Amino acid sequence: MGDAYPDAVATYVADRGWEAATSRVREDTVVVTGRRETADGTDTLLGVVVTGDGARVAEPHVKYLLSTASDRRPDEVFVTAPAGLTDAASALADEYGVPVVDRDDVPFEPVEASAADSSDDAAGDDATAGAGGTADDSSDEAGFQWTDESDGEADAGRERAQRAAGAATDVTDRDAEWGRRDALKLGGVAALAAGGWFVYDRVFDSGIDGPADVVRAFYGAVDAGNVARARELIHEDGESIDAANIRETSVEIVSLERVETDRADTAKFRITIRVNGRYTEEAVVDLQKNENGEWRMLAV
Repeated sequence: MGDAYPDAVATYVADRGWEAATSRVREDTVVVTGRRETADGTDTLLGVVVTGDGARVAEPHVKYLLSTASDRRPDEVFVTAPAGLTDAASALADEYGVPVVDRDDVPFEPVEASAADSSDDAAGDDATAGAGGTADDSSDEAGFQWTDESDGEADAGRERAQRAAGAATDVTDRDAEWGRRDALKLGGVAALAAGGWFVYDRVFDSGIDGPADVVRAFYGAVDAGNVARARELIHEDGESIDAANIRETSVEIVSLERVETDRADTAKFRITIRVNGRYTEEAVVDLQKNENGEWRMLAV
């Protein structure tokens, strides 16, 4: 199946007026971002697409979407996969009002599996059942490892960390359409995040506190004028930041490319940002793990 399904989803999104882009964050997971101009300004979109023959959205995929959305504050979100959602993922999506894009609505024609492939699949299912389970009842969390594969990412969605920090946390309408204008269910998600539930390395074993995500979160805080959050992401040995400049600057990440370093506790990225919506700047940013093993910005 390769990238056919994510590409089809991107087409589905583009057909609905979004300027769409995709980036792979895991072997079976692609993030779709989008933006479009409206009478009220620029709306942003964030979606998680699970790809692969017979793939389904699992609970960790929904958690990843929610945790990423708690930083980016998109106007609309969605999840989708060729075979739908697991029961646990469906329950979590329902709880937070996350829309599901139905496979039948996506302009996608799967490649028919060969007889040999079908035999292999059947053998795999039999082996799973023989071990005391089936492919359908396996744990969502088991073996769920995330890696940072964001090199060369062109993210069309604006990083708006904490833009809606004051959003309501008392969500009463579970059926409301996703969006900041609907009391933003992310208010409740942010509260969970503050309690540590969405610390990415605890939920997924790695990821949202990975170096690329820290860079995104930092520039998202700058874009939102959130000085306190930006300072939290600076290493104790890092450069100081100008609070006044942060409050007056709007930034959007255009591209982010990781550069190799010779130490496992350091990271370097080439980044292109759009400043105040008018011009772009290129820079190199450095990160280093602190004494708690958390990635933090050194040079910005």
